[in-house]
Amino acid sequence: MKRLVLILMVLARTVAAQSEFPVHANGLIYDDPTMKRLGVIVDSLNVRFRKCALAHPYQSYEQGPALWVEITSADVRKAIRENASPDRVRQLVDSSHSEACWVVRYPDTYGSRHVIVFRALSSAYSPKEIAVKATRKNNRSAGWVMDDEGTEAFWLEGLSSTTLPEKYGRLVQYVDCMVDTTTDIYYDGATYESYKQRNDKAAEFIAMADVVYGAERKPVYDEKLATAFGADSAYAIFHKEYKRWDSIRLFSLDRLMEKSSYHQDLLREAFEEAFDNKTSSAELEYYVARYLSPSAALKLLRSRRVMGRCSMDSRPRQHAIDICMLSAETAQWDVFLRSHLNVMNDRFNRMSDGSYAQPGRKTYLKELEVLDIDAPDLLLGTCFRVTNVSGRHYFGTIARIGRALTDTENKDAVEATLLAMIADPQLDRFNRMIMANTLITYLNELGDCPRKAACSERLSAEIAKMDPTMRAILK
Repeated sequence: MKRLVLILMVLARTVAAQSEFPVHANGLIYDDPTMKRLGVIVDSLNVRFRKCALAHPYQSYEQGPALWVEITSADVRKAIRENASPDRVRQLVDSSHSEACWVVRYPDTYGSRHVIVFRALSSAYSPKEIAVKATRKNNRSAGWVMDDEGTEAFWLEGLSSTTLPEKYGRLVQYVDCMVDTTTDIYYDGATYESYKQRNDKAAEFIAMADVVYGAERKPVYDEKLATAFGADSAYAIFHKEYKRWDSIRLFSLDRLMEKSSYHQDLLREAFEEAFDNKTSSAELEYYVARYLSPSAALKLLRSRRVMGRCSMDSRPRQHAIDICMLSAETAQWDVFLRSHLNVMNDRFNRMSDGSYAQPGRKTYLKELEVLDIDAPDLLLGTCFRVTNVSGRHYFGTIARIGRALTDTENKDAVEATLLAMIADPQLDRFNRMIMANTLITYLNELGDCPRKAACSERLSAEIAKMDPTMRAILK
């Protein structure tokens, strides 16, 4: 339990000056006992995967050549609604308002609204895209499709799906083997935290824990000191005082919780109230992990979602890492890996997210490689866009995957695999474009070095072999 205390210390949420999360002696964000427990699970999953044949062929998104048109007048809109030929519509708009392109169709959800998205693969910064209500009429593969506002339309020459070659299908299946599709991180009904929520028992326990008998007064950040000597100096002083206060307080609180059945019962009641009402908090979860059990704390974490207030708000990522650590503590691999992948992909909701804050968020690929997961295969498997997978299949974020792959120990193999996928005519265009963008992101994150120059030259050579449409997109 003492190890768990160090892992979950609330103070560690704000300290990490050199690293986003505390790093253990092994150089990882998970300590050796945790990695050992996870390694046993990974070994059994790898054995199972190697014995499995391909479950079924995986199908690409429907895609094909199309014409995009910006609707600049009522005459253009009328012609489209009357199903005029694309040549006729092009006569009604100038060349800057139409473009031949390659379109992909896929389902999506905007809030509670189910839509069908038609997206053009384009060299433009903002891809041309139409989202329409998910109806049988709109789920078309040929002809005109127009957005609800009547401002844009695609003429679809004929969309079709292709089967992924088996070697790529195996990568998709590896994702489903490692990332359980029957389990989610959060319980159904898990809610975002709200400062209007009430948890009376938790408030009572936390108030007691802050002023426990024998503890000093809780230190506060000195704004006057910050004005006089700067925020960094003031915080350093506050941090030192806080650590000293916290160690004394916890010593007293530990002794109290060992002897007082009243306070033990109070914490149990706080846990039950928070879990039933989904009104947990980081402070309560810390005390539950320390004095009740890791499994009880994990239940609270999985019933509470965290919304980032701004780019610099690290709470969503810290919440996910806490879930990882407690999942490892309780051997819940399915929850652990999903949460770790979310950290890698930075898959969290924030009210705003400026690019200046993103470089500080690490990807933690090394932790997966040390576990003997074929991490590059797993990450590349999450990049493929296919239709016939579970609704809980894990899809990676391309930009974050490209960045994570710069941390792999086997860059030569990653580069060779991506270049082979980009050049493979048996792979559909959309997935080839995804792999090209993954490699481009990877190269951008490498920085200037001989490796980047050599791989960029090989990528340019592959792009030069493509048809004009694909070359234009990747130029």
